[in-house]
Amino acid sequence: MRDALKGLHFFTRFAYSFSALGYRQRRLFWNDQPGDFGGERWLVTGASGGIGRAITEGAAEQGGEVLAVARSKAKLAELTTDCGDAVTAAAVDLSKQKEIEALLDQLAESTSNSTIDVLVNNVGVLLNEHQLGDDGHELSFSTNLLNHYRLTNGLAERGLLADNAVVINMTSGGMYNVPLVVSKLNVLDAQAYDGVLAYAYQKRAQVVLNAWWREHYADRPWSFYVMHPGWVDTEGVK
Repeated sequence: MRDALKGLHFFTRFAYSFSALGYRQRRLFWNDQPGDFGGERWLVTGASGGIGRAITEGAAEQGGEVLAVARSKAKLAELTTDCGDAVTAAAVDLSKQKEIEALLDQLAESTSNSTIDVLVNNVGVLLNEHQLGDDGHELSFSTNLLNHYRLTNGLAERGLLADNAVVINMTSGGMYNVPLVVSKLNVLDAQAYDGVLAYAYQKRAQVVLNAWWREHYADRPWSFYVMHPGWVDTEGVK
């Protein structure tokens, strides 16, 4: 009964705002100025589809150079074909620490200008079944939260974030349903696992992590933002 009431409260509070109706209302007052990202280098995770692909395409169209990071080589190849030279791809499984470390090493060793002006931590998964990753953590925890931390801090500590870099963290409206409960972030017991709740707790934690980054790097000229896009017509939502 409690869960049913929470669900009713959530949909009553947010259904209009998160839907196409909310978008159309706010669009009336939207100052839709075209961006100019010329000279900027972006790194977008989860870039091969959905929101990540839209961000990649939009940044490239406005002059940005985008490093598109995702797991599927086939989807990345399609993306780079569609977007042209403005987009380069890196096939990385963002649930795996070793592959993130390899990406950081590759960026650090590059002879070109590899500093990142805009980092978009977009990748995310909602799993129906409990899975453990190679590092022993629950897979959605690694993908949705832990490896956002590893990638962002890795870029910062290796000097790969440009002066005045912007970090954008993509959360979800699902986080409004839960408080921050640290013990719920990395559920190792398969019998206790609920994929929807795990996703919500991890997305709530992204908000707190963003605040921590702002405080931790307060002496650096970097900006950290966290946002959610409402309900978007992606394969994940479908």
